[in-house]
Amino acid sequence: MDRRTLMAFLLIGAITVAFIVVSQKMQPPRPPQAPVSSAPTTTLPPAAGAEKHPAEPAVLPTTQAKLEEAVHVQGEDLRYDMTWSNRGGCLTSARLTNYPAKIGKSEGVLLLSAAESGECTFGLADPSGLLPLENAVYDVKREGNLLTFTASFENGLKVIKEFQFTPGKYDIGVKLKFENSSDAPLPLQYSLWAAARIVPEDSGDMTPMAAIGWRAKNGGVGITTKVAGKVRTKEFDTAEDPRGPILWVGAENRYFAAVVEPVVAKGAGEESGAIRSAQVHYLHQCDSTITQWGSAAKLDNVTVSLLSEPRTIPAHGAITDDYRYFLGPKEKDVLQQYPNLPGLLDYGIFAFISRPLLALLNLFYMLIPNYGVGIILLTILVKVALFPLTRKGQIAMHKMQRLQPHVKALQEKYKDDKQRQGREMMDLYRRHNANPMSGCLPMFLQIPIFFGLYRMLGSSIGLRQQGFVAWITDLAQPDTITHISGWPINVLPVLMVISWVVQQMTMPKPADPQQAQTQKMMMFMPIIFGFMLYGMAAGLTLYWLTSTFLGILEQRLIKHQIRHMEASGHFDVKETVEPPSRPKRGR
Repeated sequence: MDRRTLMAFLLIGAITVAFIVVSQKMQPPRPPQAPVSSAPTTTLPPAAGAEKHPAEPAVLPTTQAKLEEAVHVQGEDLRYDMTWSNRGGCLTSARLTNYPAKIGKSEGVLLLSAAESGECTFGLADPSGLLPLENAVYDVKREGNLLTFTASFENGLKVIKEFQFTPGKYDIGVKLKFENSSDAPLPLQYSLWAAARIVPEDSGDMTPMAAIGWRAKNGGVGITTKVAGKVRTKEFDTAEDPRGPILWVGAENRYFAAVVEPVVAKGAGEESGAIRSAQVHYLHQCDSTITQWGSAAKLDNVTVSLLSEPRTIPAHGAITDDYRYFLGPKEKDVLQQYPNLPGLLDYGIFAFISRPLLALLNLFYMLIPNYGVGIILLTILVKVALFPLTRKGQIAMHKMQRLQPHVKALQEKYKDDKQRQGREMMDLYRRHNANPMSGCLPMFLQIPIFFGLYRMLGSSIGLRQQGFVAWITDLAQPDTITHISGWPINVLPVLMVISWVVQQMTMPKPADPQQAQTQKMMMFMPIIFGFMLYGMAAGLTLYWLTSTFLGILEQRLIKHQIRHMEASGHFDVKETVEPPSRPKRGR
């Protein structure tokens, strides 16, 4: 195997491995979900890193409501429909009203749903285990867009939770007030469930994950994400992995996020409010999902909680913690309203490519309101921009083919002197302005563009539930036209494989037998990538299909130009290499 063949295989391997790694992080879950029980009944374990207190008898609530009840918060002027429970005074489910769960349906997408194991968003827990904060039945009061839960305990502690809903906004004002009516100080530290099971987005290709924002040394916002697989054996605790002051705690799926962020009064010296640490907890196979091959599977999930700083409530005093709860889309214009949240829209290391491509896609959408057409126009623009380099690479490959007989002659002549052989070959390339690596340059340049497009098309909420033509009703999902024995039939990946095979067959045949063998092996790549991309979003496969089709036209155009250059003598090699001298045989 020569050097160029080896480099080709290494390049193919690198692309495949990188694509598999990215695909594993963005594997499509499409789980049909239903809200689970809204009344948590289990006692939550003490949070890791919490202050320890001597064991004492549990402090019971002084009053209990007779019945558990659900409280619905909805309205045309609100961005969400919510269901709250007075047991624990917590949020059991939340839907976003202006993002339909299904095309043609009025019901909003389900974003939060309480876990069957008992965790419930905004549920409080006492790390010492003395106060049953999470199981207490709170009194409920609703006044307009203000919802209040109140519970009192025998040790003199009164807990008041206030939730302020703002019309037209994706955030909720949260006020946790702890009053001490006793004559003695009371210690205070609590765990708060920031996101008790975020639901995987039905049209997504990314598993739900925890997200923790922290202040970086450069003043920016760092984000630590954890999927269920990372906390299966050991739950994550920021107390064991400190990186900076914690700014917010929450969870996200492909298009949406739910984040609790402390609100610090202006002029206050504290950056991170009352958060001491954050924990990510593992939920075993709590969601149902359909794989890209149409089979049913179970999906793990996570819940996320924060631990407050330990403090003391003075006798007949009170402590109040203010939070803001963001519950909305990972959309640029929305996230920019919250200074610490824009990083939730993450395009990875190729963000410098993804962002301008997204701006161009949105521009095309303004001209022609169809994102499928926009993807095609964007692909054409990318191909046109790379055409000079592609043309140069193809011409360089053809020139290398014309020089191949002379290269072999030099290899034979100086087979016993590798250094001389290398010098002579470099002189040959220099005299004819040939570069063995120039044919690989366009491929190397297309790799970051492809991954930039991949992340952009996979993370842009604008493509969610956007149709193209006929059977392609959602560019964010596979273009399944029908099922045969439960097997999804996706049209675009099949067309992509066929067009890619045609493109491989139209490529110029190398003169070198080893390179010809490499090209034959490359014929299997369309099939491999076809399986990898079979369950991917239609928007991505549409890009690849368009790019492959344009590549076929591009090759025909370049071949036509090469024939004209040959006719004009551009590729003539006016030199000979003397064959190696052979010893004369004796008579």
